[in-house]
Amino acid sequence: MKSDKIILDGIKNGNEDAIELLIAKYSGAMKHYGIIHFYKVDIDIIEDCITDTFLKLLRKIKDFQYINENKFKAWLFTTFKNLVVNEINKTKALKRGGDLNDSQIDENLDTIIVDQTENSIDTKMINQSYIMNLFEKLKTDEKTILWYHAKGYTNKEIADFLGITLSALKSKKHRTFCKARGMTINHEE
Repeated sequence: MKSDKIILDGIKNGNEDAIELLIAKYSGAMKHYGIIHFYKVDIDIIEDCITDTFLKLLRKIKDFQYINENKFKAWLFTTFKNLVVNEINKTKALKRGGDLNDSQIDENLDTIIVDQTENSIDTKMINQSYIMNLFEKLKTDEKTILWYHAKGYTNKEIADFLGITLSALKSKKHRTFCKARGMTINHEE
C-alpha cells in the first residue's frame, strides 16, 4: 500500500485514484473505531461522518500540511470523532426540542422579543403581526438562534448544533438581539 504522503500528493494533483486509495485505506478502520467508541450511534450516522471527514480533507487539501503518518492519522480520526460527536449533539437537541420549523419558531418568537426587550419597550404593544413582520426580516441563522434560545438551550448546545465556536455564537446572538431590539424600538417611534 502506498504511503499517505504519496496518496495525499496525488489528491493535491487531482488524481481520483488517490482519493479512492485513501478512502479504501482508512474507511474500514474509521468505521470500526466509530462502532466501538460510539456503539449507541446508528451506523448510517457513522458512515455519513466518515464521508464528511474525507470531504473536509478534500476541501482543505491545497493547504493541508503533511508532517508524518501518525499526525495525519490523528487528524483524520480526530476530525471523524468530532463530526460524530456533533451529530450526537444535534440528535439530542432535536429530540429535546423537536424539528425546527417556522410554526414552532413563530410560537416562541414573541417570548424571545419580550424577554430580550422588556426593559426597553412596553411589551403590551407587541402583537402577533408585528412579530411576524420582525421575524420575516431576520436571516435564517438569526431565526435559528432565537428559536433555540427560546427553547432554553445553552449557548454551548446552540453552537454545537450550528457547528460554530462558542464565541462566534455569542457574537451572532448579541447581534441578533441588538437587531431585534433596534427593529422593535424603531417600530415604536
